Amino acid sequence: MKFRSLWHLSELSFFILDYVLMCAAVVCALILSPRYESNIWEVDWLRAQFCLVTLVLPLCMSLGLQLAGLQRVQLGFRAIDALVKSAIGVAVGMAVFVIAYAILQYELVGRFILGIGFVYGVSFVLFSRLIVWKMAMHNCRNIIIYGGSRAFRSLSEVLAKSKLPIVVDGYTSLLGEGGCALGFINIGNSGLLVYCKEKSIREVVVESPARLVAAEREVLVQCMSGGICVMDLGHFTESNLGRVDLSGLGESWFWGYDGPWIKPGYSVVKRVAEFALSLLGLILFAPLALIVALLIKLEDGGSVFYSQIRTGQHGVPFRIFKLRTMRHGAEEGGALWASDGDARVTRIGRILRKSRVDEVPQFWNIIKNEMSLIGPRPERPELVARVEREVPFYNCRHLIKPGLTGWAQINYPYGASIEDAREKLAFDLYYIKHASITVDSLILLRTIVAMVSGAR
Repeated sequence: MKFRSLWHLSELSFFILDYVLMCAAVVCALILSPRYESNIWEVDWLRAQFCLVTLVLPLCMSLGLQLAGLQRVQLGFRAIDALVKSAIGVAVGMAVFVIAYAILQYELVGRFILGIGFVYGVSFVLFSRLIVWKMAMHNCRNIIIYGGSRAFRSLSEVLAKSKLPIVVDGYTSLLGEGGCALGFINIGNSGLLVYCKEKSIREVVVESPARLVAAEREVLVQCMSGGICVMDLGHFTESNLGRVDLSGLGESWFWGYDGPWIKPGYSVVKRVAEFALSLLGLILFAPLALIVALLIKLEDGGSVFYSQIRTGQHGVPFRIFKLRTMRHGAEEGGALWASDGDARVTRIGRILRKSRVDEVPQFWNIIKNEMSLIGPRPERPELVARVEREVPFYNCRHLIKPGLTGWAQINYPYGASIEDAREKLAFDLYYIKHASITVDSLILLRTIVAMVSGAR
């Protein structure tokens, strides 16, 4: 049994909600359209053209919202973020529909209908997410940790940052810490099941299932029989936060990894798509290349391109190419992580980084099959060696090819420390295990959202 708050509706539930809202937005646009004025209700709604507009256009808009990440809620409601994602999602859906509509050689959809439908669509999505969020905040998921204080503190911190409507009431264990430790819950003689019922605790998250003794297992089975959801910390973290719990990570976690040899269809589709997109990207960028090169030259007279050795799949080094964004001699003292607001970045370099134009030459690495469009960001071998000494399983990022963008890049900002590398690893490993066409499409759309909003 898996309890979910209203904010944790399934993707299908959010998709159905969005489809109904988009249908309403399109109908409102048709009603307000000066083309139909007062006789809109006399129109033959069963005509193929009207069926496409009123049923298929909302479907495309809903699919756009799905790809933009509005139906995969792993963070709390943020108005600006939701506005940008909904606007891009609705716009992409409309663009796809207009192209398909023109191919079918129907009369073009009026700009008024598209414009008003866009405004209503974005407004309905924002309003619906706000309502669901407010309702969820009044009905938070209360959970309890069955383990120690370390798991209680770390999970509480992560959930606080995520702003999810989930509250960790405390931690307890038959053999765990006791006394007056902060967050410890003394369940007394009544038992865990009775305590959960009395305090409306709906979920018990187990820190280390492998270390449970027979008596503890029996207690948890009783909770499950009594309607309480019991899951391990790793599964809870992955399903709710889209990341891996590194503290409890062991070799057995990787046994569930389906490599490319297990999913050959996905690997072939991904390779063909990224090759085509990379080739298209280089072609489209070619007219701008001369202007960008001139701007880089004018600033400090240095070279236009910059190359570095990075660590690739299975630890094999390769050379990447970028448009130079840092001043000359920026790393004379040794390899350093790039950070947000890095003083080594030139003025034109800041613009290139914000727009991610500096990454365009790496399309050539993708064409050469040294990189992928989606994957963990490739790091310098010197930095990789440094992190591997302090972060367990860091070398497992190299199970797949590094990517131009990825799950970690869209979920975590610039990293400039060992701790940042640890946090990004949690997202990289999640992607390695859950990679799919749907997830890749979501990452691409959210990367576009990040570029439009100016995030790095």
